[in-house]
Amino acid sequence: MDLTSRLQDLHHRAGKPSYRTIERLIARQGRDQSMARSTIQEKLSGKSPATLTQILSLVEALAEHARLIESPIPAQAIDKGSWRDAYTASLKGGEKSNPSATAITEREVISDPWNVEPLRQAHMYDLIEIISSSSDAPVSSWLPRVISPLLQAEMSCTDFLRRAAKEGPREVVRITEALRKAFPPLKDDPWAAPQDPWATSEHDKTVSVFIAQTARIHGTRSTPAIIAGLRRANIGEYTDQYLQSIAKVQPASNISRIVRHLRSATLSRDSDKLLHFVGSERQVGRVLEVVHHFTESGDANDRTKILKGAATKGWYRIKNIAAEIKDIRSKDDLLKEVLWGIPHGEHQDIAEQLARAGHNELAQRVLVSADEPPF
Repeated sequence: MDLTSRLQDLHHRAGKPSYRTIERLIARQGRDQSMARSTIQEKLSGKSPATLTQILSLVEALAEHARLIESPIPAQAIDKGSWRDAYTASLKGGEKSNPSATAITEREVISDPWNVEPLRQAHMYDLIEIISSSSDAPVSSWLPRVISPLLQAEMSCTDFLRRAAKEGPREVVRITEALRKAFPPLKDDPWAAPQDPWATSEHDKTVSVFIAQTARIHGTRSTPAIIAGLRRANIGEYTDQYLQSIAKVQPASNISRIVRHLRSATLSRDSDKLLHFVGSERQVGRVLEVVHHFTESGDANDRTKILKGAATKGWYRIKNIAAEIKDIRSKDDLLKEVLWGIPHGEHQDIAEQLARAGHNELAQRVLVSADEPPF
């Protein structure tokens, strides 16, 4: 039996109270949201699907009316847990007999429904109720209220942040604002004891994860819009983190496309930053795939920006990049471009570290590069 049929059956067993009576009983429940008679009629007739909040309100009102007329309904028929489970099952497409229920399920599949199964397993029905009753509200208006209890329970919120990142660019910016307000970054305190470098704050678990997921989902489509939106919202400090995430995960062809999009939007500084981050942040074994792409595309200047970025992370990354290009025919030219990126005044220190690690030939190349153009 689908949800609408169950509600209709319960309505009949409760003595078929009028919509006005049900409206009055719901108003007495003290819930945040009341229900108009027209809404009650729609839900009981199946003209539109009811949210979990509305279902529980109707069940409670009908149970109360049955008690008032001294014809109480068996406990199992009005058990809230049973109704919550039935509602959760309907979100997964369990109801097919009711056309209205089928229609809403199809719309939810198209819009990528929220995975409430972990909440159901943990009996977090209050959070399921927030999600179901907020289907028409902006995600930014309610997401922190779901994330906070998850963190308190030490549950992962990654699935919710990944789903939230699929919203449009403007809403993504608003979600970032809302998460930052709810989970602000830790402030540096010069008098505090040194923090554990491996410790993860709630900010790291929320805003940082959300930015990374946004880079995966929106990187190739909406990067200029998201960067401009973050800055206009006065949270431009996240633009570098966003670009770093793109540099780490997007394939070479997408990196090239994003660079073009940024330049078309007159965000050339950001396009250069992205190339720099490919060299400095991307897994070493995957840097060359981007270098090769730009080489084959004839974008020698952009290739140089990537390779120079690799040198800004110190001697160890220089050593690893040099090892990656050692079997390439143009290895001398590529290594020269890497060494161009060594910050001024750091050549001697880097050369000494390389020599101590047994890389004497590379150390000598570093020293020579200090006296070669470009300076």
